[in-house]
Amino acid sequence: DITDPLNPIALDGNATLQVTMVDSGDPGANDSLAVMVWDKTGALWFASKWNGTVTVKDVLGHMVGVPTDVLAGRTDGIASDAWTGAQVERYRAVDLETVIAEWDEASAAVEPIIPDFGVMAGQAIADVVTHEHDLRHALGAEGARDSDAVLIGSVWCAQWMGEHAREGGSTLRIETDLWSHTFGDGEPTTTLRTSAFEVLRSATGRRSIAQIEAYEWDGPALTDVVVLSI
Repeated sequence: DITDPLNPIALDGNATLQVTMVDSGDPGANDSLAVMVWDKTGALWFASKWNGTVTVKDVLGHMVGVPTDVLAGRTDGIASDAWTGAQVERYRAVDLETVIAEWDEASAAVEPIIPDFGVMAGQAIADVVTHEHDLRHALGAEGARDSDAVLIGSVWCAQWMGEHAREGGSTLRIETDLWSHTFGDGEPTTTLRTSAFEVLRSATGRRSIAQIEAYEWDGPALTDVVVLSI
């Protein structure tokens, strides 16, 4: 915090700052700048709302890139950083209206076949709803935290949490506002009580370890199984 430049206040260490600027040429009326900050755990901390179209477009580029790649058969390296990065780059110079129009068209073709994805169906929904709430957070448009997509996405994430807990010899029970389940046999060794929305956000790296530890835990806080390596 450098409100007072003579007395700066440190807020975090090892945070990541990304500034994206686009020079659209003279007269400069369409130039844009977007700022994003991730804390040291990788959780999104801040995204600018002032002229933040570029940041929003990066996320939308990935969102439209998934269905268009699936339809085009571009699935080598699916869900990898390189696969996602190529989608972002492909749409970075495309105007926002065109990006959204392509997303509408591609989604209409992909949505009916999502049930055929098997286990990947849950991951696909978890990915989309995670980025929906990234955008909502960045734009100050919070809401829809109890949607069907949040329910499906959080359950998919929780299944992996439960699997990792079992691998470590624990039986994890999660109780949320939308669903509750015990992952494993016998009595739970740890029970986590929080919202389905928080399960989704913590699993996808949007919460710090300190925030996860602050959830209501009955038994040891299994922070090492909550954040998924996906």
